[in-house]
Amino acid sequence: GVWGSAGALVAAALGRIARRPVLLLTAHLDEADDAADDIEVLTGAPATLFPAWEVDIGTEHVNDEIAGERLCICNLLAGGEGLGDNRDSSPGVLVAPVMAMLQPVPTAEALAAGRLSLRRGDEMPVETLFQWLVAGGFEHVEQVDQQGEFAHRGGIVDVFPTGSAQAVRVEFFGDRVESVRLFDLDTQRSTRTVDRFDLTVAAAGLQTDSARSTSLLDYLPAETVVCMVEPAEVRELAGELFRRLEETRAADSLRLLDPEGVFAAMGRFAQGQLFTFSPRRQGRTFDLGVRSLQRVSLNTHEALEELGELAATAEVRVYCENPAEEARFRELLNASHPALAARARTAVGHVHAGFY
Repeated sequence: GVWGSAGALVAAALGRIARRPVLLLTAHLDEADDAADDIEVLTGAPATLFPAWEVDIGTEHVNDEIAGERLCICNLLAGGEGLGDNRDSSPGVLVAPVMAMLQPVPTAEALAAGRLSLRRGDEMPVETLFQWLVAGGFEHVEQVDQQGEFAHRGGIVDVFPTGSAQAVRVEFFGDRVESVRLFDLDTQRSTRTVDRFDLTVAAAGLQTDSARSTSLLDYLPAETVVCMVEPAEVRELAGELFRRLEETRAADSLRLLDPEGVFAAMGRFAQGQLFTFSPRRQGRTFDLGVRSLQRVSLNTHEALEELGELAATAEVRVYCENPAEEARFRELLNASHPALAARARTAVGHVHAGFY
């Protein structure tokens, strides 16, 4: 009985109640995008999307934005900043389409081998940093504004590494790292001083060697709960994608992980399976009683009457696209259904598929 955007809400609520990180797995890319958005709107807490390349990807795309986002999540998890520690930089729910789980990530060892730590007070000639950046695929530019770029002015080097949400400014005094500061790309002004910053080369994000690549599952904390939306559809699509791309894959393109191996590896985690309709296989099944909004009348007066009945026994929250729409809806409620207006809550936000 999990209709519409309720699946995203159930996964987030499960993680919050159990105080455990959650991986929410969907069949399609757009479903993952929608679920991540819905979690933030419905709970007020951000979810993190683990993205997939939409097509068979070759090594020439190593510096792209998706590679950076995937690397950023791997770096976060590899650093011990688990999904459920409630810090802004560490998401409680990670949302991924199944394609993203079939596309490998670098092993922790490969990630570490492609990392350079910059610490305040370290002895390091600036030429050494230049050589490392160039060898790692970074582009030398006048002013940094995209991932994979670096710039140099006197004894100052700006770097925006692939796989990082922050750009860093390193100031040298001779062969010594004098300071390490984060800076704002729009203003180009420093925002915060840090003692250490880890750079990761872009090439670490695209490993085709099976000995140096693995599944994202290997980065997840052991207490993670894996939630699958319509598991049969997820498994069927994974098999289809694997067969189709393996038949057409170019020699230098990214291999996919065997879906059977990926699903077997999920067995070491606690799991929740979300269905719109009752599953054929019975077991520890819970009917959440969620209903589709399609059952609500399209007539405005009748729909408000039905909402009024719901509000008598449950909390009703109506999401509006913008403040003006919310104000108009409030005016309508106050004028025609004052009792409902007193009980119903409104908020601004886009819910992709409503439910009740």
